[in-house]
Amino acid sequence: YEFMREPHYRQLLDFFLRHRGKFETFLHEDPKDHHVDAQPFGTGDGVATRFQLLRYFVEGGFLEPIREPKGNPVITVDGAPLAAWVLEPGGVVAFNAPPPTGAGLAWTGDFRFRVRFDVDRAEFSEFAANLRELGTMEIVSVKK
Repeated sequence: YEFMREPHYRQLLDFFLRHRGKFETFLHEDPKDHHVDAQPFGTGDGVATRFQLLRYFVEGGFLEPIREPKGNPVITVDGAPLAAWVLEPGGVVAFNAPPPTGAGLAWTGDFRFRVRFDVDRAEFSEFAANLRELGTMEIVSVKK
């Protein structure tokens, strides 16, 4: 941050201290990367009822589990919305009955990332009355 007024400085410092630097994690919603539309996350086999939400960076490329969905995603089976499921902790969809063999599972919704600060100290400096600056404060993803 090039400059912060006193209330913003106190808010950021309070947030940093409450999470004890890099010790505790928190949820971050990336403004440019927080939503998927009709994202495939599995194929029914007639037996399995639990499936991890997933998302691709590039279709057919790197696949990432989504462990922190935000709100209630829309779940479809072969393109038809389905209401007979429960969202379990960690982004696992538990269907009331196994999806049919070969049925494509997809979801639409928002998600967040579990992150933590990458440092244990924040070096603010006051360069003018009630104006502070902070060089960098990085966050890193936490994979479970």
